[in-house]
Amino acid sequence: MNLESQVCSLEYAKRLKELNVKQESIIYWEKCPENKNEFILSFIEWHDKESGEWGDCHLLENQEHYSAFTVSELMDLLPHRITTKENEPYSSYRLRIEKSIWYKNIESLNFVYIYIVNYYCDTTSEVMDWTYVALTKNVHDENPANALAKMFIHLLENGLIKND
Repeated sequence: MNLESQVCSLEYAKRLKELNVKQESIIYWEKCPENKNEFILSFIEWHDKESGEWGDCHLLENQEHYSAFTVSELMDLLPHRITTKENEPYSSYRLRIEKSIWYKNIESLNFVYIYIVNYYCDTTSEVMDWTYVALTKNVHDENPANALAKMFIHLLENGLIKND
């Protein structure tokens, strides 16, 4: 598995930075010193091994760079639950992630795994059986970090969460 498949794409990293998401990641997209039209992935160095804190990325201060958030980092950023003011008491939604198969060509059985992310209502009643009422349309991607980044962007852009 290559590193690009474990972090969000440059496109989503740029959008998250535009949305003022704190740029704290262990991996960054940075402009390639040899080719200013290309971005490369770079690891940040340890600041203090005893505390486990990552230091500032001094090499990137004067270069264009974006946090290449990992699946784990995005899981920490996404809320486990969202409560809206609409449709109370059916206004509480929990994060749900699924791994599924998408057939590019059913006849040749050419398929890929995709990751589906959404928030589903966690409230039930006798009238409303456990149906999967979703907060929004599903987001999906072959890269789990991209699927999570897409959801995070959607939540921020639509005011469903605040960026701290």
